[in-house]
Amino acid sequence: MSEGNYASKRKKPATSDLQIDPSLLLAASDAAILPVAEYPSPQHYQPGQYQLTPQRSLDHYQHQYYPASNIPMPLPVYFRLHPHSSTPLPAKSIWLSILQAPSVTQLRDLAMREHPGTVVHKLEGLVLHRAAGAGAGAGAGQDGRDVVVDIANDEELGAYLTHAKSSSEQGAGQGKPTFLVLLGPGEGACYV
Repeated sequence: MSEGNYASKRKKPATSDLQIDPSLLLAASDAAILPVAEYPSPQHYQPGQYQLTPQRSLDHYQHQYYPASNIPMPLPVYFRLHPHSSTPLPAKSIWLSILQAPSVTQLRDLAMREHPGTVVHKLEGLVLHRAAGAGAGAGAGQDGRDVVVDIANDEELGAYLTHAKSSSEQGAGQGKPTFLVLLGPGEGACYV
């Protein structure tokens, strides 16, 4: 088939046939996508090639710092024991601790400190989800349900803490960071 015939056989899609994936639209509006500063491309050494232009210092590039969260520390946080947790008796099902830094490692340590001899198998943040149209009246808390959000790293923890803070400021949520922890026996622990 000649090239001219091939070009004439190709069908151009109508503009109504083109659709944009909704997830791409969400990604385009995501504030987490930050502009990247331009850096000079690396120069590879080749024998016999001399650089005649002076090297520019990287100091003139502006570096912006975007903190993971602007949560004031120390911060009181609540823990709820997951119903499938395996802990020595007696076990507290809910307790309060003070988080000194937005760190998953410290959060896990706080959970295990209350239940010695255990390890954290899963850490989740609780978000109160209210049904559409549920007002802030007296019965609004009854219309809400807890939604769990997995927290595996410091960035996810920062996002969760920021959400909890903004929810309390807007009156849209409980505003109290609450974590659901699944605990199990640690190394060498034996429960009777």
